[in-house]
Amino acid sequence: MPELEELLRGRVAYGAMTVIFRYLRGQLKEKGTPFPVWAKPVLEALSEAAGLPSPDGLMSDSGRPVERVDSTNWLTVRAAAELVKRTDRHVRRLALSGQVRARRVGGRVWLVDLDSLRGVLERSNGQGN
Repeated sequence: MPELEELLRGRVAYGAMTVIFRYLRGQLKEKGTPFPVWAKPVLEALSEAAGLPSPDGLMSDSGRPVERVDSTNWLTVRAAAELVKRTDRHVRRLALSGQVRARRVGGRVWLVDLDSLRGVLERSNGQGN
C-alpha cells in the first residue's frame, strides 16, 4: 500500500487543498464557523506537496481566511436596533422585507448591515440616526 506522501503530490495534493479550503470557507460563510486550528498547517503542507504556490494569503494567523465576503458593518438585530433607537421588531421587519441587507447565521441569529439600515431610516424619515 502506498504511503500518504506518495499519494498526495502534484495535482492530487492541490486538488485536496482546494476542496478542503472551499469546504471550510463555505462553513464560515454559511454558519460563521471559524477555520479549525489544524487547517492552516494542513493546507500549507498540501500546497508544498503540490509544488504549487498556495492561494495568496490563504489564511491569517488567527485561522480566518484573509479574504472577506464584503466590508460592511454586520450587527445582530438587537445591537443594530439599539444603535438606531428602534425596536428589534422594526429592524427585523425591514430585514425580512429585503429593504435592509441582512443574512441569517446559524439557526436563529440574524445579522443586518448597519450602513444599509441607516440608509433606509434616513430615506424614510428624512433624518440621520
